[in-house]
Amino acid sequence: MKTKKFKDDEFLLYLYTFDLNNYEARVYETLLKLGETTAWQIALQSNVPQAKIYEVLSSLESKGFVERSVGRPLKFRPIEPEISLPQVIEKFKNEYSKKLEMMEKAFKEIKDKYSTRKNESLSFIWTIKGRERVFAKAKEMIDSAKKEVLIAGHRPLRALNCMDTLGALALNKNVKIRVLGNFSQDCIDFMEMAGIEYRIIESFYEYMIIVDERELLLAIAQPDGELYGIDVSAKECIMANKDHFEFLWGNKTNCK
Repeated sequence: MKTKKFKDDEFLLYLYTFDLNNYEARVYETLLKLGETTAWQIALQSNVPQAKIYEVLSSLESKGFVERSVGRPLKFRPIEPEISLPQVIEKFKNEYSKKLEMMEKAFKEIKDKYSTRKNESLSFIWTIKGRERVFAKAKEMIDSAKKEVLIAGHRPLRALNCMDTLGALALNKNVKIRVLGNFSQDCIDFMEMAGIEYRIIESFYEYMIIVDERELLLAIAQPDGELYGIDVSAKECIMANKDHFEFLWGNKTNCK
């Protein structure tokens, strides 16, 4: 069987992936090359200080990478990678699974306890930084709609990643959906199939969602491609933006 060759630095980087520090990785690599040998020889070949070598070997032993002999002289040998590394992977999976369960349980407890806090807020404007957070806010707003959803912008369904959410909402005939902007042909086909009203306008200065005249999301794309949002619950601001939407919607000069 042909053995794959690595540069020393490259091989050490792979070992770091398995939660070995620099000394541990160098000692384990040295043992794989030398086989069974003494701590003195390992320190000499790995360039790990003699004063540190037993501490490093003990750590590797506890992590399942090294075995030690009984008797004198004391010797060490590596546990082969095909045995040691899968054990580390399995241990990581188990620990990750437990951590994930704890996080999910904690999330549920926190959500159950504080989910009503949002309605108690005295602030009317909140900023949202980051594309994924803006997408999540858009989905949350659309999902909560009871009567009306207004959306506007340059190719807004793609930009706000809300096609799937709108498709599900369109099944609820009690909610009126209107979209204003310019669109790719596949978005037009989607809206016509879903029964969503739309009008084409050449430009719109921002992305906007208004839900039930109670919440407004304004989103602006930055030159670096990042998306920033403003979540507004101030009635005057919401109605001013809705009036602007209605003006553009009803203006045959601007719309196609």
